[in-house]
Formats: sequence, C-alpha cells, structure tokens
Amino acid sequence: MVERSRGFTLLEIIVALVLFSLGFALILQGATQSMRNTLRAREYTEATLWAENKLDTLGVGETLEPGSENGRFDDRYSWSLQADPVQLEWQENNSGNLQLLQVRLTVFWDSRGGRRSLEFVTLRAVEGQESP
Repeated sequence: MVERSRGFTLLEIIVALVLFSLGFALILQGATQSMRNTLRAREYTEATLWAENKLDTLGVGETLEPGSENGRFDDRYSWSLQADPVQLEWQENNSGNLQLLQVRLTVFWDSRGGRRSLEFVTLRAVEGQESP
C-alpha cells in the first residue's frame, strides 16, 4: 500500500494568495484614508487656531471699524474679515455710545483636495459715533 502525502494543492495556494492580497489592499486603503483624514484634521485645527488668534486680538491696539480687510497669517493661510453694523431691538432705546458689529472672518488655505476655507462669525461691541 502506497501512502499519499498530504499537502495543499496549487489551486488552494493561489486562492489563499488572492484572499491575502485583497485583505492587504483593503488594509492599505484604510491606512491611506486615515492618514488623509489626519492631515485634513490638522489643517482645520491650524486654521481654527489662526482664526482664534485673529479674533482675540481684534480691536486691541487699533479700533475695530465697519468695513473689510484681508491679509496673510503665513505662507499657507490667509484671511478675509468683514465687519458690518448690526441693529438689535434693545439698541433702539439705548442712548449709549455702543455700536454692535457682526464680524465675519474667513480663513483660506490650499490643500491637496483644492482650496479650503473656514468661516467664523461673532458679534463685537465697539464705541460708536455720537448721534447728533
């Protein structure tokens, strides 16, 4: 009686290699997507920190006035600011010298996915012009 040696057939080995290759490709795709998401989150965090810094210093050292201006934070991030007067109901009866401005700050940057931006809106109270 002749004993047959047990082992894997060529077809079984090919199927196993194909399954391994597909699984490995899916893992690599997931890792790549995770790295892209991490980069995007870092960009949004940097833009938010730049905006927070700009809004914190707004009106410090120089008077905040209605209008628009723009500039650059660094070689990658730029900003655009628009300040518009806002009239609220409680202000109509207020005889004080207070003016409310809606400040809209937009931060721009270039990314692999194209031009990105974040917009921040807040209200600021500033000393207004005396009414005659």
